[in-house]
Amino acid sequence: NCMMPITQCFVDESIYDDLGIVVTAFVFAGADLEAQVTQALIDEGIDSPREEYKSSARMDSDPRMPAARNSLLNIAGRASKAVLTQAIPREQTRHWVGRC
Repeated sequence: NCMMPITQCFVDESIYDDLGIVVTAFVFAGADLEAQVTQALIDEGIDSPREEYKSSARMDSDPRMPAARNSLLNIAGRASKAVLTQAIPREQTRHWVGRC
């Protein structure tokens, strides 16, 4: 629905030491993503909150992880209103911390 208001913002950060950058992603949504994500993890056999899904986990060592990733990408594609990513050099991250 194009008229759905944005009610949630999720932020995730990935540090790429080998590239010397920090990537931050902001996902804006109007749906209750938290409940959908929790249910998707449970459906894939991940005992949330005792276990944590990590996108950086090896996908070939635990078959639950790629299944969870696919479920989460499906939710994000369906429910996200906007996604913004930024990559800044790691040495500049202290300059940006706490600023809007």
